[in-house]
Amino acid sequence: MNRIAIYAITKHGAKQGEKLKRGLPFADLYVAPVAYELTIGAKQLDLPLSSFVSRQFTDYDAHIFICATGIVMRMLAPLIEDKRSDPAVVCLDEQATFAISMLSGHRGGANELTHRVAHIVHATPVVTTASDVSENVSADMLGARFGWHLDPISEPSITSVSAAIVNDESVLIAQQAGDKNWWQYDKRMPANILCHDTLEGIDNQAFDAAILVTDQQEIDLEPWQGKLVVWRPKSLVLA
Repeated sequence: MNRIAIYAITKHGAKQGEKLKRGLPFADLYVAPVAYELTIGAKQLDLPLSSFVSRQFTDYDAHIFICATGIVMRMLAPLIEDKRSDPAVVCLDEQATFAISMLSGHRGGANELTHRVAHIVHATPVVTTASDVSENVSADMLGARFGWHLDPISEPSITSVSAAIVNDESVLIAQQAGDKNWWQYDKRMPANILCHDTLEGIDNQAFDAAILVTDQQEIDLEPWQGKLVVWRPKSLVLA
């Protein structure tokens, strides 16, 4: 996440913005005229905030708003397009009590950024993504930290597979390649999740959803349509 914008519209918010700027030195800090001249390292924010943000919403990977969540919700409504491309959005109150993941929590990185923001200003991070709060497998983030590629054929199935995981339905994780140390929690994996090394010979009717980790191109995925997410680790083949 390289491009981050921080917005502060009050004097107290500007103080929190300065702290965030120190912790995220490559971020751009925008401050409203009421506090612009008092804030070190800031750029002037031209009000109204909604118009200012709409002009540069897609120019940043993430936006951090130091203001009420209601303001952010109303402002984001006409700007949201797709969870695969929307930037991350985090909201911080001006007293730095709570840092809240608002948009693109998983794939956009807002959940991770929320924890970073909370750490910098000593706030309480608020993340409501089901797989995160329950410390479970995330279908659309499983291989991200290893640099694995989420196969585009997975897009129609991500929602149903994610729902199966958090609703304790039967889920198969078949791993044929890549780092197997992806379980990151200090507890046992939920009993509804079964790990195996292949899809071959597995009855697709016995599982509500599946995740396949493979570098093989020729695989019959037809029986698993609608309930399969495919991750592809990077592989190097020398001939």
